[in-house]
Amino acid sequence: MSQNIVKFLVRKGSDADRKLTFLAEGELGYTTDIGFTRLFVGDGASAGGWPVASKFFTVANWTSDTTTLGYIQLSDLLFVRSTGCLYALTGTNPTLSANYLQISQS
Repeated sequence: MSQNIVKFLVRKGSDADRKLTFLAEGELGYTTDIGFTRLFVGDGASAGGWPVASKFFTVANWTSDTTTLGYIQLSDLLFVRSTGCLYALTGTNPTLSANYLQISQS
């Protein structure tokens, strides 16, 4: 087995900074906000890059936890306990219920 060691450099900072940064194609970016640590990959054209994986969130209702809603990224899943339904974010503003696609029924 080869003894070569490879180190990756990952750009890191706040989510607000990430949203203003164009990550190069394949470049990784890591958000360091408390409660919102997440890995993104750049495509060279989209501000902030794209989440590497989807996350699952849950809230009591659409208005009870706007902080949690603010962490949600495109394609993340959200379970709303008051409706008993599962949703996927499809729009750009995660705090608006109209930007979610219902993918299950209670």
